[in-house]
Amino acid sequence: MPYPSYIKTNKELQEYNKLPIEERQRLWKEDAIDFYNNLKPFDGNVNKIPDIPAVGEWFTKEIYDEVVIPNLIRCGAISKKDLKIGQWYIGDTRNADKAMWNGKQFVYERCKWNSWFIDEVNHFEDENGYAFFVPIKEIDKPEDLHCEF
Repeated sequence: MPYPSYIKTNKELQEYNKLPIEERQRLWKEDAIDFYNNLKPFDGNVNKIPDIPAVGEWFTKEIYDEVVIPNLIRCGAISKKDLKIGQWYIGDTRNADKAMWNGKQFVYERCKWNSWFIDEVNHFEDENGYAFFVPIKEIDKPEDLHCEF
């Protein structure tokens, strides 16, 4: 179970864990909302994009749609409506920091077990419980690709 970011000590965690589940969920939700509302601009730096928890019991679709998406865009993430087909972007997904928009999903190359292949990932506005890409800047097609696009 997640816990709010203000919990720094074991004692604070023990006290938090004694609370009823509904109260823990309320505190966690408040903390998550506060985190995204105070997120700083990415300034074209993929390392400033935060890890985003999967939507589920604690991190609800409501929080994702109403808090996370608008704040990612406010901080420099590119909205799906502003993407260009065939354009390459830098951004963040768990397996890459460069991807090309094909009009439906991002395509990127990935190395697994010493083999390179092309994979697809959704835009962050299409979160579906799996990995997604948060684009923050248009780039030229990378020259160091191992696959044909």
